[in-house]
Amino acid sequence: MKMEYTNFCGLYYLSCSHYLITNLYTMRYLAFLLTLLAFFPLTAQISTISSTDLFPNELEGWSKSLETQVTFDKDEISISAIAGDATLMSVEKYEDFIINGQCYLDEETRGEISFRQRNAVQESSMSVEFKVSLNHFSDQQNPTGSIIDMARGTWLPSFDTAGWFDLEISALADHLQIKINGIVVAQTFNRRSLTGHVGFRVPKGSLLRFRNIQISTVAEVDLGVDIRDHFDSHPSTPFEIIFDGKTTAGWSAQGDGTWEVENGILHGFSGNKGGFLVTENAYKDFHLILDFKIKKEDNSGIFIRRSANENEVTLQNSVECNIYDHNGYAHAYSTGSLATYARAWSNLISYESWNTAEILAWGDQIAMYINGIKASHANLPKFNRPGNICLQGGIKIFSADKGPSDIYFRNIRIRSLD
Repeated sequence: MKMEYTNFCGLYYLSCSHYLITNLYTMRYLAFLLTLLAFFPLTAQISTISSTDLFPNELEGWSKSLETQVTFDKDEISISAIAGDATLMSVEKYEDFIINGQCYLDEETRGEISFRQRNAVQESSMSVEFKVSLNHFSDQQNPTGSIIDMARGTWLPSFDTAGWFDLEISALADHLQIKINGIVVAQTFNRRSLTGHVGFRVPKGSLLRFRNIQISTVAEVDLGVDIRDHFDSHPSTPFEIIFDGKTTAGWSAQGDGTWEVENGILHGFSGNKGGFLVTENAYKDFHLILDFKIKKEDNSGIFIRRSANENEVTLQNSVECNIYDHNGYAHAYSTGSLATYARAWSNLISYESWNTAEILAWGDQIAMYINGIKASHANLPKFNRPGNICLQGGIKIFSADKGPSDIYFRNIRIRSLD
């Protein structure tokens, strides 16, 4: 992550500097450069100040419970429990860092890596602020790579067989990100704790194995503004009703399917191919709130930032905020997910009553809330642009005839900061 931020920023400033030099006598380019410097403070300041083995002198600088057994063999460390749960914790606290290494996983592996743990009371669950799951085969709600009960990890096909895999845990300011084999499987933004200990927990009967595990500490990361706080800081910007409850004025239908309005409710019927209802206006930075109702196994979604010059709605030209549950806990991107980018937990909605969805889009950050619970959050620079909002009629993807399905929306309003 450090290199991604640094390289991007370096290229950006190099380009702007050349722009300034070639137009040295024109003051408007100086103003342009200063504006860019103010806009990109975070990426400019990230720099690694040290990178070292997490266990440079074996267990020096670590505390462990009496039940914990730790063995070292060259670059490998094994943690197991003699009785009860094994716990191992760093004496040092870490603020902004990236942990890299390899972990071994099989059907018997269960455990957790905690970080930014506020105090060293290992037995107190309240001391653990963030926990990364290493429990892929038995916990479908929090599979390996999940930040437990906060950001659900993607279910990777590569975990069908046991073996070593690359693991990266990144905590930079409030941006938390987990990578497995180079793939981002979970990420979120959270300020519960900004510094703390690193720890390991292994339940009785399990064994965690790591090798080549290192930690790189990072300096001068600007915390910035939280996405919800950003919108709350604009109280003078009101919500605008974009569905009048009587017509589809301000929207246009695309694809197959029909859209009808009755008693303030927008009813989308997919037909056999599916379709969308698309806003005529484009929105970039906004807070969207709406109510929805759907039958179990029916499929819908809210696609945002769809390129204005596109005629179709796809995962390539927009971000899908999903409304769809099919296969219980094992469903790839349950309702509340940012499809293919951030995975929500299962069972967040009711099929018997109305549900409320909120989507916050600000710069490269997009977050989705379901019934007041943050379901997913990701930074997506590719989609940092204005675009249409598209309501999906949807289809029953896994049914034999691929349709039809129904979706109901009401109380659609948006607060735009564009």
